[in-house]
Amino acid sequence: PRPLLPTGRAADVLRRRDGTPLPATLLWAANPTVFVHARDLGLDGREMPADVEWDAHLRPEVEALLAQAAERLGVPLTSAMRVCLVSPPRDHACSDGRPVRAADADIVSRITTEGRLHHAHTATG
Repeated sequence: PRPLLPTGRAADVLRRRDGTPLPATLLWAANPTVFVHARDLGLDGREMPADVEWDAHLRPEVEALLAQAAERLGVPLTSAMRVCLVSPPRDHACSDGRPVRAADADIVSRITTEGRLHHAHTATG
């Protein structure tokens, strides 16, 4: 089995498409996942899939991060890889519209899946 932190580090540095360094955690649980701060990609972390300009903004960044992660992990780039966008606790809504108070959360996160921001947190990411 692969280690949970396959690079051996809790923090790595990847690069955005423009070359800007981006702190990231590469984690291998069920699927290889890149954890980054949502703010580092210009998001606040509470966005719903319909709110995100996926093709114009997020897709190119996600694809660049996944390609770098695959190279560092020594694995092929596959659709199983994910990017998880993490932000501090704040009031937000679940994808079904239910409100969540900041006091009831430790973090807010969104995760990508093939070609989109997922409506829920997948069990494999």
